[in-house]
Amino acid sequence: MSARMHAGFMVAILALGTTVPGGAQDVAKTQSEPEARANMARRGAGVNLGTWSLLDTPSGTGVRTSDSPLLEGYFRKGIDKHLALETTVGIWRREIETPATGGLGGSPAATTSAILLPQFTGLKLYPFTTPDDAFEPYVSAGVGFTLGFQSGSGGGALGGGGGGSGIIPGVGAGGGVGVEWRFSTAFGLAAGAHYTYIHFFQDLAGTQMYRGLGVKAGLTYRFQY
Repeated sequence: MSARMHAGFMVAILALGTTVPGGAQDVAKTQSEPEARANMARRGAGVNLGTWSLLDTPSGTGVRTSDSPLLEGYFRKGIDKHLALETTVGIWRREIETPATGGLGGSPAATTSAILLPQFTGLKLYPFTTPDDAFEPYVSAGVGFTLGFQSGSGGGALGGGGGGSGIIPGVGAGGGVGVEWRFSTAFGLAAGAHYTYIHFFQDLAGTQMYRGLGVKAGLTYRFQY
């Protein structure tokens, strides 16, 4: 009798050893599936068009500036249902016109152009919603580097004494708040406000610091695979 009980006990142990790990794997798999779905649901890309109003502008009598819209493209990778990693690449242009001064003995008129290509990587947080929600507020923050391209003509101070061109690197940071509204499975709209700060290692069109507020809006796309 004891031998039979011992044999039955061993069979039960062996059966438990073969079934429990499989069950644990199933539980682990079940726990990871929602996170995997959230990561996939947050993956996407998009384009934004907006403004960037600099706080620091060139000073001087008759100096005029003309800024282009801020164009931005981005790629997004999901981290979890509330958080995504976003990489953005933008382009923005400022043109500065300096009038002639001092008559015949003064400086001639000059035109200087600065083109900025900021590239930031940061986090976008959706604190109140999940990917299943169509309307999602967000906050974002990131850091990165920027390439600045300068070209000039004429002899004004901003033109570098006769004009010239060059490439100047810089670093910066930015943040923003906004909302996204998904009107279909894949496509949606986004709108928000941003603050961007960039510091160049040398003067770019008369200044090393570009900072300011702006607004932007655009189209979003969520990958379906």
